[in-house]
Amino acid sequence: MPSRSGWGLAIIGVVLVAAGRVLGSLELFLCGIIAIAVVAVAIIYVLGRRLRLEVRRKIQPPKVHAGTPSRVDLSLTNRGTRRSPVLTVHDSVSGTHGARLNVAPLRAEASARAAYRLPTAQRGVVRVGPLDVEIADPLGLARTRLVAAGVSELLVFPTVYKVVPLPQSDSIDPYASAFQTLALGRTGEDFHALRRFDQGDDLRRVHWPSTARHDELMVRQDERPSLGRVTVVIDNRSSTMTPDELDLAVTIAGSIALAAQRQEDLVRVTSSTGGAARFASSHADIDGILSMLAVLEVSDERSPVAAFKNAQTPDAGGAVVLITTQPELGNSPAVRRLLASYSGLTTVILDPSATDPSAKATTSAASTRKIVVSDSHPFPAVWNQTVSARRQVGARSR
Repeated sequence: MPSRSGWGLAIIGVVLVAAGRVLGSLELFLCGIIAIAVVAVAIIYVLGRRLRLEVRRKIQPPKVHAGTPSRVDLSLTNRGTRRSPVLTVHDSVSGTHGARLNVAPLRAEASARAAYRLPTAQRGVVRVGPLDVEIADPLGLARTRLVAAGVSELLVFPTVYKVVPLPQSDSIDPYASAFQTLALGRTGEDFHALRRFDQGDDLRRVHWPSTARHDELMVRQDERPSLGRVTVVIDNRSSTMTPDELDLAVTIAGSIALAAQRQEDLVRVTSSTGGAARFASSHADIDGILSMLAVLEVSDERSPVAAFKNAQTPDAGGAVVLITTQPELGNSPAVRRLLASYSGLTTVILDPSATDPSAKATTSAASTRKIVVSDSHPFPAVWNQTVSARRQVGARSR
């Protein structure tokens, strides 16, 4: 196709041809014909170039936390038998004008490499591509564009902080040890005691040296370590939470989830629009939680209990953390009924000043179960201070 300058020259040629015919000027007529011919030759040149170009695109790393660098590495190889023309490569990047690169002529089987940074300031999905390769004639009068690579994605997780995990006394539930053995596959229970064999006991538990000594079957009774459970609930209704406040909420949720993982607790995150139905028990599951938080948006749901209904599953239990902008939501009767299967509630309240420093702090005073995040009390400092105090109290009580 003709470029902008090619169209201009072609129009001038047509005008000159018309003027030459009307005025009877052979010179104007010939100039017009030459201009049109030059554009036609440029188009034939571009369409006649058979380009065999191998393009490889790699995003590394393909998943990062907000603010962490990520880049695209491009490799272009001329698989044709002739020298390639000057190429213009344009790779689309969502939220930007994309990356535009000029590639010098490549001889047969020669390669060129380039790289560029991707925007990672905000959580979400950054779509890269399609990648277009543009071929132009030496005069720039005609050009054609070919799609050389499809769409790739970079997943930007929310920013997370290393925070103190909730005390396990807040999160242990009656079925934790059984779930731990099933989900994590642990077999290293601590030896607790010996007892007589009862009907139904597993013969693999028989302790043969003690059986020989007591002249009756004795089995090992193992003490399985307790395992905590933490459910994080985000009240992401659009009527109560702005997109900026949601960005802070997912940062808090991700930080709490990773802290629970470091303590080897089971953890899940739910919201008004859904979330993890089962507890995360592996690094892949935690990766899934962060992926969900990366794309979580405000919800049109109006009911304040929708997020808690999403957390009601047959294996509910342990501690629950509510992240909201409504100070009294955790005390509402409907929410209290839904939280009856949990051992303890911790409410993280996002004050308006937490995301807007010009706003006046309006949230009521905090407590050991109510953590207020504001401009003067940022997360994670206020979380670490409050939870550390609770852990110290729990340690003294034991």
